[in-house]
Amino acid sequence: MSQPHAGRRIRWLMAVLAALTASTASLLTWIAVNLPPFPALAHGRVVQLMPVPLFELGIRTLGGWAKPSLLLALLLLEASVLTVLGVGWLRLARRRVITTLAALVISTYILFGVIASLILGLGPFASEASGGLRTGLGPLLTYVVWGLGLWGARDATRATRLPLTEKALDDSRRRLVLITMPWLALTVTGLGGGLWALLHRATVPRTAASTGRTPEVTPTRDFYVISKNVLDPTPDPASWRLLVEGMVNRRLELTLDELRALPAVEQWGTMECISNPVGGPLIGNASWKGVRLADLLAHAGVWKGARDVTTVCADGYTESLEMERATHPEVLLVYEMNGEVLTAKHGGPLRLQVPGRYGLKSSKWVELVRVVQGDHRGYWQQESNWTDLGDVHIECRLDQPPERQLQMGATLLTGIAYAGLRGVSRVEVSTDGGETWGEAAVEVPLGPLSWLLWTYDWKPAGPGGYEVIARAYDLEGNPQEEGLSGPRGAMAGRDAPVVQGAMGLHRMFLMVTES
Repeated sequence: MSQPHAGRRIRWLMAVLAALTASTASLLTWIAVNLPPFPALAHGRVVQLMPVPLFELGIRTLGGWAKPSLLLALLLLEASVLTVLGVGWLRLARRRVITTLAALVISTYILFGVIASLILGLGPFASEASGGLRTGLGPLLTYVVWGLGLWGARDATRATRLPLTEKALDDSRRRLVLITMPWLALTVTGLGGGLWALLHRATVPRTAASTGRTPEVTPTRDFYVISKNVLDPTPDPASWRLLVEGMVNRRLELTLDELRALPAVEQWGTMECISNPVGGPLIGNASWKGVRLADLLAHAGVWKGARDVTTVCADGYTESLEMERATHPEVLLVYEMNGEVLTAKHGGPLRLQVPGRYGLKSSKWVELVRVVQGDHRGYWQQESNWTDLGDVHIECRLDQPPERQLQMGATLLTGIAYAGLRGVSRVEVSTDGGETWGEAAVEVPLGPLSWLLWTYDWKPAGPGGYEVIARAYDLEGNPQEEGLSGPRGAMAGRDAPVVQGAMGLHRMFLMVTES
């Protein structure tokens, strides 16, 4: 192979190695001391700005691994950019090596930290992301390590730029192998370990497996988990504080023990994710214990004219409730779930629980409650135009039988129904695709904020295929909406929220055989 050819290949090899070294350092630092690299900072905004059809496609295709996969793609994109820039520097660096390398590192930091960061709406050096200016240290570390890697790579590629005999070139290659092999082994080991640790700790959406009839109370281990993050925060309960500020007479700062000492409320309540499809598993019913948000606001003393109560969370998530709803007695700041300390995965040490509204309103890892004068648009409303109200639609799900092929004979159909604060009055079931309907037997719910369980005894008229449909009515007699089945909901107009919860009737196709 000619010397120029060998030189190009070596430059690419060393540039890739320097970029991988930087990625390894950034991953390990993120996991160890919570200094995220730029792809991690950009990840949330990319999801937030993503068109809803593309968002839905990713969820349908990759399920719970959609967001970790996007992060890996962004990490690969950053490494690719660093590789190309590194090849250019290794090829052109002749004089003033330290000066040009420093200029390259600083320029790259500005490229990602200012230009890309501002385009994504994160502020200069991601200063508007959760963590403030400290978040800029993660990308800075990445590019400094990258620069050091290029410095080491320059020594390894220097010989390829000189006129050499074949013997001298072979000696140079052997030295290159002796240098790069240990470096490559350490980098690959560190990168593999960092990716394993990242994916092991990554928040993957979780739902309980369908086993037929739904229990009245969802165990905490089976309660659905959804997050905007790849790595969720894990606040230390001992040092955690809740601040209440804004348009209030008294600014409050409370420890977890001080919150627990306040008058507590315990209530049954159902929570549903706004991304839950018709008949989906992203819904659960649990016991919640905490303090009324209204009591804290009363203690702080809200000014006249205040409109919204906002929550700011440890991961940078923000949401809001209009004052009228925030002061309803069922809205709680909870620290216990199903009689146990609220886990970090479910928002511990403190989360909001807003019955009757989708889970995006029940902020997790709450650190700040702020009373404001205007209409605050939260994390998903700012760019993505998700619903700001968040009231749940009537939900009626078919759960049993879990199998789709049955034998002739009596069959018990079961499911859940939920309508938020509107309550459920009755459930109807059709086994002929909606031509005729029969009334199901409903159980008394655990409380006015809980789902209810229903059953329907059915004896097929004969073998064949049956389309089973269930629908619920609220306490005012309004039937379940028959809208779109995706999370976008009914598109009422051009300016309507693009995501406002699934609407539609849950259908199940059953095949009945003689034996």
